[in-house]
Amino acid sequence: MSKVVLPTKGPLLSGKGWTAFFIALIVVCAVAPVLNIVVPVDSPLHMSDYAVALVGKIMCYAICALAMDLIWGYTGILSLGHGLFFALGGYMMGMYLMRQIGRDGNYKSDLPDFMVFLDWKTLPWHWTFSDSFIATLILIVAVPGLIAFVFGFFAFRSRIKGVYFSIITQAMTFAAMLLFFRNETGFGGNNGFTDFKRILNIPIATQEMRMTLFALTGLTLLGFFLFAKWLIGSKFGRVLQAIRDAETRVMFSGYNPLPYKLTIWVISAVMCGVAGALYVPQVGIINPGEMSAANSIESAIWAAVGGRATLIGPIIGAFIVNGAKSWLTVAYPEYWLYFLGALFIAVTLFLPNGIVGLVKKWLSREKAAPAAPSAGREEAQRAMAAAQGMESEALHAPLAADLMEAGAERAARAHGMPYASGSTESGGRAADFGRIATPGEVDVTHGRILYLEDVSVSFDGFKAINKLSLDIAPGELRCIIGPNGAGKTTMMDIITGKTRPDSGTVFFGSTIDLLRHREADIAQLGIGRKFQKPTVFEHLTVFENLELALKTNKGVRASMLFKLDSAQSDRLAEVLETIHLADSVSRLAGNLSHGQKQWLEIGMLLMQDPKLLLLDEPVAGMTDEETARTAELFLTLKGKHSLMVVEHDMSFIRTISEIVTVLCDGSVLAQGTLDEVQADERVIEVYLGR
Repeated sequence: MSKVVLPTKGPLLSGKGWTAFFIALIVVCAVAPVLNIVVPVDSPLHMSDYAVALVGKIMCYAICALAMDLIWGYTGILSLGHGLFFALGGYMMGMYLMRQIGRDGNYKSDLPDFMVFLDWKTLPWHWTFSDSFIATLILIVAVPGLIAFVFGFFAFRSRIKGVYFSIITQAMTFAAMLLFFRNETGFGGNNGFTDFKRILNIPIATQEMRMTLFALTGLTLLGFFLFAKWLIGSKFGRVLQAIRDAETRVMFSGYNPLPYKLTIWVISAVMCGVAGALYVPQVGIINPGEMSAANSIESAIWAAVGGRATLIGPIIGAFIVNGAKSWLTVAYPEYWLYFLGALFIAVTLFLPNGIVGLVKKWLSREKAAPAAPSAGREEAQRAMAAAQGMESEALHAPLAADLMEAGAERAARAHGMPYASGSTESGGRAADFGRIATPGEVDVTHGRILYLEDVSVSFDGFKAINKLSLDIAPGELRCIIGPNGAGKTTMMDIITGKTRPDSGTVFFGSTIDLLRHREADIAQLGIGRKFQKPTVFEHLTVFENLELALKTNKGVRASMLFKLDSAQSDRLAEVLETIHLADSVSRLAGNLSHGQKQWLEIGMLLMQDPKLLLLDEPVAGMTDEETARTAELFLTLKGKHSLMVVEHDMSFIRTISEIVTVLCDGSVLAQGTLDEVQADERVIEVYLGR
């Protein structure tokens, strides 16, 4: 057996990437200051104060675009409320700048002019630390971060997703804007804060201070870019992309998406807050208009135009869109909004991957991906038919063939099981199982690793599971068959925490009550699940898919600092050989054939090293050779693991089965060996409708 070569982690940036980075650093810190301060005003190379302010402002927007890419491009969460976090950071800095005015205001008072105008006598409580620069820096990070944390915690905990999440983020921003418009809140009302004089007691309008703010903004943008690059390159970043591609699979791999989504949500909010704080002293004003819905939507447009999930793309998009805006709003102000709308539509229709995606496509045009083997394509096509709800035909075709070959008895075998008397009776045995969930080692002293008793669940009045009782012994390979709608997938949903039953008990071993745990916890307890349709992380490589499934600490901090050790590398190589994907280790999972995706998902389960494997139609769409290999693998796993296999391929069931359970109408219809169920009249009647 040839040794599998695993990919190694590359540098933070490529050689060309570092070259571009240092060029940008030199431009920001040296070239621009020289062009603005040293080069004479009448020189064509002179960089005007207007250009310095404009580019500085756009760099602030670029930070917001980068933050949007982290939350939308890489995590799949479209926020239409990041303008709020930008404005909050701006207001924190604006409060400090207003205090720096001192008695130089129009009313010669220690209070800001708008407070004197409103006849306020003292500063409100939330201005307490506004005269401290250090406290202001802390508040710039803490205020947007805290609000993002509270909002995100309840939203993500409630599993609000998609357009609903986008709507409530916009509603939150709009509500905050209305609040800040009110004079009594102490934020300057409609006018906001303006007429700034100093920062750190240094005049803010001097050329040197403006260039200092410009350079600081550029350094912050470059620093955030490197941070984002490191973050996305870590295992944490791969988990974010996995959440974007298949959040359910992430949960069934043992990860709790809540802390991951909350962490990146807060990070992106803090980045916007810092951008807002840098923006205010450069443009000289902050008002509630910065919280408008249009501003938040524009940040999404920047990311879309440049290219989501690229990091550099949104930065480019921010410069292009805002550069065009600066010109159009002066030359053709009445057409700007039309242009913005047309740009968004054009990008959506013709540049779904943005400008960076288009450039990458051009550069890689000559590197055509190798065509999949014709056999693999044929199997993929067959699998697509099965995945699109053609189960009924797939079931009845084998039955008809069996009837022609050996009559009604073999027809029953195509989906049958005998009824073992007493097999569906609970006998009150649940009383022997502990009622308190105690995670840890699975207690199988009662001779059962999985135990369901009188489980029922209804959907809109339909009984999907009806007083189902079933148990599996440690090391057993149990096959489950039944017609469409029998409750097979729903049963797995209940076992893995995806669906809560109306009644009944479900125990893992003798002490772990699965009904008290959520999906990620159940996966970590030792139950792995393969779905009916292969669910893999299509934008990650085969190696990265397996690495994410690896049995290890799956917390946020551990993922950020994760490094493969030699034992884990050996395990990855072993599984790659087992699932026959060693030659595709660096291939994107989305480019695999259907059968290969089936194998990859099985490999992900093996990486979890579960005590119980739930496998829903594991050989659907596989070639005969792949099916035979799968049967061989399952027989090898039997004894070391417990397996529950739901499948419609009766030749596969015959190869691997010892005990087969037939489900019908949400309960056990029959149980026994496959040969026994062939003759069961009830099974024949269920499948053939006699």
